[in-house]
Amino acid sequence: MTTGCGRRCQFCAPDLNPQIDMPKRRILDAVRANVRQGNKQISLATEDMFIWGQVHTDTPFFFPNREALVDLYTEIVNTPGVEQHVLSHCTIAPFVVDPELIRQLSEVLLPKSPIHLPRLSTHPQKKALCPLVGLETGSVRMARQIMPSKGIPFSIDDWPSLVMEGLRVANQNNWFPLMTLMVGNPGETDQDVRETLDLVYEMERRGLFAFLVPSIFTPLHDTRMEAQKGVEERCE
Repeated sequence: MTTGCGRRCQFCAPDLNPQIDMPKRRILDAVRANVRQGNKQISLATEDMFIWGQVHTDTPFFFPNREALVDLYTEIVNTPGVEQHVLSHCTIAPFVVDPELIRQLSEVLLPKSPIHLPRLSTHPQKKALCPLVGLETGSVRMARQIMPSKGIPFSIDDWPSLVMEGLRVANQNNWFPLMTLMVGNPGETDQDVRETLDLVYEMERRGLFAFLVPSIFTPLHDTRMEAQKGVEERCE
C-alpha cells in the first residue's frame, strides 16, 4: 500500500524508506491475484495506512485523504472472493484529526473483520479492528528525544493527551489497537517510566482499551539510534 511514513522516529528503520503510494489499480490487481490463488484474507502492507492518497492533492501532509481511503478500502472488501480483511500499521494522530474518517472506515471494514471481542465491541456481531499503533512512551521528555514528529500535526508536547483522545475515538468505533511500548530507551529515567505508567493507568481509569505490548529497546541497523545503548545494557 505504501512505503515509509515521514515521521522520522529515531529508532525506526522502515521510516527511512522513501514515501511511496502504490497506485489503487495495482493494489486492486494484487487483491484479485491473491483471491485467484486461494487467499481469502487481505491485509495491505504499510507503515501508516492513513498517509495513502495524499500524493497530488492539496491536503496538508498528515491530514488523511478521507475520500480516497474510504474508496480504496470499500473496493477491497467488496472484491469478489474477499472474505476477511485485517488492518496493518497506522498512527494515532489521524484518529483525532478526522474522527469521521474512522467512523466511515468502521462501517466499511468491520463486516469483513475476522476479529471478535465480545467484552469490548458494540458491533452487532462483536467484531473489532486491531491495527498496530506505536505508543512507545508516555513521557513527553522521552518522546521529544526519540520521536519528535510522532504526533504531527499536533505538538509532541501534547503526546499523552493526543494518545488518550485518539484511543477514545478508536474505541468508540470498535478499534482496539495493539500498541507497542519501548522499555529501556537510551537516557530513560525512573521519571520517564512513571509517566508511561501514569498514561497506562489513565487509560484504565477512563475505561479505554488497547493491547499493550512492551519491548526492550533494540538499536536497529541503519537507524539514527543504531550506535546507542539502552538502559538495561548499562546495568551491571
